[in-house]
Amino acid sequence: MNNLAHILDRVNTRTLLIGIALVLLALNAGRFCVDFYWNQQAALESRTAMLAQYQLSVRKLAALKTRVEALAKQKEEMDAYLFNGRSVEEVSSNMQIALQKQLTDAGLVLETLRPSSLADKEPGKTLGQIAVNVRLTGSLNGFTRFLANLYKSDKLFQLDSFTLKPSRNSGLTIFLEMKGFYKLV
Repeated sequence: MNNLAHILDRVNTRTLLIGIALVLLALNAGRFCVDFYWNQQAALESRTAMLAQYQLSVRKLAALKTRVEALAKQKEEMDAYLFNGRSVEEVSSNMQIALQKQLTDAGLVLETLRPSSLADKEPGKTLGQIAVNVRLTGSLNGFTRFLANLYKSDKLFQLDSFTLKPSRNSGLTIFLEMKGFYKLV
């Protein structure tokens, strides 16, 4: 202890404090450099990960383009099966005409044909469906011919239900509930 006290007496207190301050300053500078190095390493790893993700996305881009082209072609093909018109009323009229033609081609007698729009009232919506209730008379062969023609048709209909009732004078009375799908242009 005496040696330590003797050394401290020889060295000026001011010089000792300056030395301690320089050591602390050097330690802080070292800590700052180490923190800077680790921050740069983290930024480099982040950029490397982003570059790898970008390269993966670029590799998938060609497959995505072909998928988009296939979906666009599929959309065009599907749009060909939908009724087109400027308004729901126009589409409904076109749908009635198409159904009447198919019914008469099958040899069935139309009694009533009542379309009712199931369109949503959302602005800008272009796709929808129209429910159609049909009452007709005819034979079972005519009805099967109508169903065959309906499903061979180039327009999309969905037959929800049908009821067949025997009739005294005309063979069968047939009730149909169906939907037709449309796209507004």
